[in-house]
Amino acid sequence: NRFIKGIIIIKMAHNKAFLVSFFLSVFLFSAASAVKEFLVAKAAGADAECVLSAGDFNEIKSAQGNVGIDYQLRILLELKVRRGLLLQTVDCATDELQKLQSDFSAQAAGQDAKDIKLQFASWFSNTLNYYDLERNKIGSLGLQGSKDFARGLKSWRDGNYKPMAKIISNAILWSQNQELMQIAKNRVRQAGYLIELVKDSSEYWDIRGLMREAENEMNSAVFFNQQAKNMLKTYAPADESLAVIKTSLKSLAEAYKKLFEVMKATNRALVEK
Repeated sequence: NRFIKGIIIIKMAHNKAFLVSFFLSVFLFSAASAVKEFLVAKAAGADAECVLSAGDFNEIKSAQGNVGIDYQLRILLELKVRRGLLLQTVDCATDELQKLQSDFSAQAAGQDAKDIKLQFASWFSNTLNYYDLERNKIGSLGLQGSKDFARGLKSWRDGNYKPMAKIISNAILWSQNQELMQIAKNRVRQAGYLIELVKDSSEYWDIRGLMREAENEMNSAVFFNQQAKNMLKTYAPADESLAVIKTSLKSLAEAYKKLFEVMKATNRALVEK
């Protein structure tokens, strides 16, 4: 009898230690999820662009206003400045694209992430080719051609590059969240096993109620996570897919809050045994 009692005590000590560890991980992960949601919102507001400074335009004005040289030389000087600024802009845009591609390629290699990567691979290639072709045109542009080129490049970026870049930025965020989702699923499943340790406790059914709430929030997180993936694959507007990603993360954070309550109640019931 003393041997069996000793085994039970050891088992309970092990369970308590596991619960404490689980309890802390739930708390920390809940906080991490909230931070993640903040970062998603912050990242969505960022819109890095390759833009010319006031100083760059002053170079053009300086060339135009250089009355110390004849008109033809002023035109050539202005054209040289404009071509240089266009090269600078296209090079910046190329660097921006390659940075986005690097961030995108660095994401986890799960099957869902692979599907997303394959979908956007051709866009990166086509966009890089576009910039290469446009860059090669700059050296042969005249003064009016350089102005038209600048307007055309801006129009193309506004209508093509920026909307897709935002969608891809959302795809990066979505991919980063998949590990969080998997960990959360595991935590919910583990919690379901743990509460059975206090099945004979007077608090058991209250704990079961909290557990159902956690499971419902987790199911909601999974649902919106899948919906976000579908929106990314169909090129839905970036602000719409981002809103769904944030909703998914909000449900995930709520699931952890409920798990936190489950673990507190389970730990309390276990101590009372």
